[in-house]
Amino acid sequence: MPKIPTKIIGRDIDIDTDFLETQELMLPDIIRYFEEKCRQVQNKDPNIVDTQKVAIVAALKIAAELFKVKGMHNNISDNYQRKINEMIKLIDETGFIN
Repeated sequence: MPKIPTKIIGRDIDIDTDFLETQELMLPDIIRYFEEKCRQVQNKDPNIVDTQKVAIVAALKIAAELFKVKGMHNNISDNYQRKINEMIKLIDETGFIN
């Protein structure tokens, strides 16, 4: 797939959506989200003026969010699996299915 030229936090960059493993249609939303995280970093610490540092801190914030969501997903999956096992046990105990 060809690279898509765009501007992120004031810098021109060509984005390869295959490398990002995303659809081209999602790219504007992804860029807006990333730029919002960058603005949050800049607002919290206006002394960070280097765009690379801002981008790194923003990327770390996004990675932290991802890890939190993955943890929640794993907990939900574990809870569902536990409930499924409980239901299977109850069904086995009733002898309803032979």
